[in-house]
Amino acid sequence: MKYPMLGLVSVVLLGGCAAHSYCAKPRSYESAESVPAVAAADGLIVKPSPNAYLIPPPPPDPVPFGQLVQDPNGRQEWSCLDEPPPFTPSVAPPPIPKS
Repeated sequence: MKYPMLGLVSVVLLGGCAAHSYCAKPRSYESAESVPAVAAADGLIVKPSPNAYLIPPPPPDPVPFGQLVQDPNGRQEWSCLDEPPPFTPSVAPPPIPKS
C-alpha cells in the first residue's frame, strides 16, 4: 500500500457514521412468533426436566430497542437500549483554601 494511513482513516470515519445504525430500524427477529412446545407422542409419559429453560411470555407493551430522542442541542438522534446515558459532569467542588 502506498498510503496505509489514508486507508486506516477512511475505515475509522466510515465506521463512525454507522455507530447507531444497528438500532435505527426494527429487525426481522423482533417480530418473530413463538412456536408451540414439543409434546410427547400418545401413550408416552415424559417427566418435566428440571434443567429445561422456561422462556417467559413477551411483555404486553414491549420497549423498542432504539428510539429517536432530542439531544440537548435540539437535534434528533438515536438512543439505543444497550448504550449508557450521556455523562453530565457535576458542578466542580469549591477550591480548598490553603492554610
